[in-house]
Amino acid sequence: MRVERLDLLSYGHLRGQSLDLSSPPAGLTLVVGANEAGKSTTMRALVSLLFGIERHTTDDYGQGRESLKVGALLVENGTRLEVIRQGLARVPLVTPEGQLVAEADLSALLGNIERSLFHVLFCIDHDELHERSEELLDADGEIGRLVFGASLGSTALSRVLQDLEGQAKALFKRGGSAQKIATSLSGARQLAKDARLARVRSRDWEREEQELQRLAQEVERMRVALTASRSEQGALEHLRSALPLLAKRELLLGELAGLEAAGVVQPLSWADAVDATHDVLRQSHAEHDKARRARDVLAGRLEGVEVDEPLLAAAELIDDVLELVGRYRKDRADLPQLEGQLRERGATIATLLERLGRDDGAVRGINDAQLVEIERLADEWTSLER
Repeated sequence: MRVERLDLLSYGHLRGQSLDLSSPPAGLTLVVGANEAGKSTTMRALVSLLFGIERHTTDDYGQGRESLKVGALLVENGTRLEVIRQGLARVPLVTPEGQLVAEADLSALLGNIERSLFHVLFCIDHDELHERSEELLDADGEIGRLVFGASLGSTALSRVLQDLEGQAKALFKRGGSAQKIATSLSGARQLAKDARLARVRSRDWEREEQELQRLAQEVERMRVALTASRSEQGALEHLRSALPLLAKRELLLGELAGLEAAGVVQPLSWADAVDATHDVLRQSHAEHDKARRARDVLAGRLEGVEVDEPLLAAAELIDDVLELVGRYRKDRADLPQLEGQLRERGATIATLLERLGRDDGAVRGINDAQLVEIERLADEWTSLER
């Protein structure tokens, strides 16, 4: 059986941790950690998953067995079983979907091994390894034969030991030089010697590195200069190829100037003036056509209009009447507002006359000069009061 993943959901001081043991697919997997990181706790969690959580466990930190929860993905000969062990005795072993898993199914994956034998074979801690290493490694001893025999099944132990002995002699022999380990060490010593000969002092390395950077910058500068030179060369080649044409052009311009002076041909500016005149003419034709179409439209509309001669003769008077009608309508709309303002002004005047001890008739007899004097005296009165 192989444990491909161990989920420490809630065990000891570990919460929500998962160990992926699926890689490599075969061989030995090492779990390394600092002291008190949880390696021993992880081993106890695996044992609790496979054989049940012990009643008096100390990994619950005083919170009770119901707080413990550990899961795993187990694989044996293509059979995959994903289980979760919970502290509750009612449903101790379930799948991640909550379906109950029989303890017999898990025990079958383990080869019906018991907890005590599993501890002896697979839960060897540092202290036990230190105390019993010689006994375990003694192939002639009882425990050594039991361990190797249990791991090899029905294979003859003596034949396997002979094969292992042969393999060991092929790997290493005291004083030998043709064995794999001896040749590998010799090769390693030669490689170390070659490495010492090939190494470069840091000071030399830095100097060579600086020189390499300088040369790289110089190469870049020369590359840019080469690109510019090639561009200039292309432009010069174009100019050189155009020189015969330029000479011919100068000759033709000279001949043309002579013909213009003799009055044989018109100057070059004449052609530009002709083109501009043609443009103006085309635009004038277009505007003429547009005006003619508009005239035709208006003429068609005019033919459909019946003219009343008396109304036509009174057209100016009708326009004046329409203007007066519009002004009348506006004044009639403003009349209520103006009348209201007049009433307000009349009430104000009546109040002021009452304060002055005058009647309405006295006010009607005041001329413009007297009104100006009254306004001046009012301003003076306000100033005096202030």
